[in-house]
Amino acid sequence: MNKIIKALLPIFILSIFSSCQNNGNIGDWYGMWKLQSITIDGVDDPEYEPNVFWKFQTGVIQMVRYSETSGSTGTGTWKEKNGILELTYEYSDDSNPEASRKYSTLSGMHLPATGVIPLEITKKPSSSMILTYRAEDGTNYVYTFKKW
Repeated sequence: MNKIIKALLPIFILSIFSSCQNNGNIGDWYGMWKLQSITIDGVDDPEYEPNVFWKFQTGVIQMVRYSETSGSTGTGTWKEKNGILELTYEYSDDSNPEASRKYSTLSGMHLPATGVIPLEITKKPSSSMILTYRAEDGTNYVYTFKKW
């Protein structure tokens, strides 16, 4: 019996350590970020209600709008490279065609609904972050977030 325990103990220990996960924690970006404000060419967006959160996990991003009556979600992917946060909204599934509400950015974000969207990382994530989007017409949108 002692030999069996000694033989199985290393296997048991290795299985415990190999199953440890980081729950999707991918560093500074990980978690839920509250979009505090949007500015358009330096002026606060009067239409924006601070009820939107961006959730980052591994390579997936969800924009979520909470309201008293309902909510909406847009799911895409993200990656960071060379000071740019690149959002991609080009997906579909059996129930949701490409560019459906589920796989597009949220309305009111001043971002294209679909496609690959480059956001300049003005301030790296810590307890807050700032992202800037320059639209094709030259308008600058600045998004200020707080870690939630």
